[in-house]
Amino acid sequence: MSTLSPDTTPEAEAVQMELLRKAPAWRKLEMTFKLSRGLKDLIRADLLARFPDDDPATHKRRLAHRWLGHELANKVYGPHPSDS
Repeated sequence: MSTLSPDTTPEAEAVQMELLRKAPAWRKLEMTFKLSRGLKDLIRADLLARFPDDDPATHKRRLAHRWLGHELANKVYGPHPSDS
């Protein structure tokens, strides 16, 4: 049987899945928010490394475009310089 992650044994994954199934909804939501926050922190760090001279407003726009996608970010904030 294959696993969702190549570095996890089937037995360990079975334990993980059982723990997730048994976790209350509030805990699953908390885990989701923490993962989301962590991802946003990684995006911020990448943007700061790639564009160290950006002013805070431009940095915020770049983050919005990465987080929301260009189409939605353009609707909310208007067009901005490309972050490619």
